[in-house]
Amino acid sequence: MAYFFFDARDSQAALQRHENLIRSLISQFTYQRGGIPTELANLYKLCGDHQQPSINQLQDVLRIIVNGFSD
Repeated sequence: MAYFFFDARDSQAALQRHENLIRSLISQFTYQRGGIPTELANLYKLCGDHQQPSINQLQDVLRIIVNGFSD
């Protein structure tokens, strides 16, 4: 288990840091799995070339990837 704390004085900056953390964790765990998880590929297809996924979508994909390590 890990905890991350963000200073919420500047909510926009905190939101950006949170999003960057989620993206970084997805990238690192994907590398550890040795391949792109289906859920991540599906999110990429859903968003297309010009739309960024929401933080909720990123969190859902991260949760699925992390849960895949317990298998």
